[in-house]
Amino acid sequence: MVPGSELSYSRRMDAEVIDVDDEHLVGSYNALLVLMWGARTLPEKVATVLVQARAFTERWPRIAVLVVVEQGSEIPGKESRKKLEELAKILLPVTVALVYVYEGTGLRASATRTLMTALTLVGPPSANQHKVARTIDQGLDWLVPFLAGAEFGDESARRQAVMDLQQHFIDFRAGKHEARSGEHAP
Repeated sequence: MVPGSELSYSRRMDAEVIDVDDEHLVGSYNALLVLMWGARTLPEKVATVLVQARAFTERWPRIAVLVVVEQGSEIPGKESRKKLEELAKILLPVTVALVYVYEGTGLRASATRTLMTALTLVGPPSANQHKVARTIDQGLDWLVPFLAGAEFGDESARRQAVMDLQQHFIDFRAGKHEARSGEHAP
């Protein structure tokens, strides 16, 4: 954690905000890495996530990953996709379970989830276990049986930590928090 970056709240949260801006949040709860993407997945943002992912995988030999893409997000461009492939190469060898959450309803969200499901089935080797979900709750429910280790913490605390990270991302984009790295989510 960066000195002086902890938020002052009455209770200490277990969710750590590694990085946040208007387009993405990188956070964690123990060995669960949480990546939240806003409207755009920009190559320069993915480049910073690459550095953070390397540091995270050095810290934890076994991880789980929750990727949340908000409703209406643009499909990443060519440069972003290249960097996302690099990110997969860093994360997947140590990932025991991976959930992609594509939020929203309607044809576009459904088509995106279907495409991701197909890509995970026919693409290069992925995490040991992976799922494409419609909501964060569905993704967290699916993760439960795969995260039976001390490094993944308590299921209810993990769920609360992810909700705290999501709220932090919402609040940040609404102007309620300053950009900081290494802070605990409110």
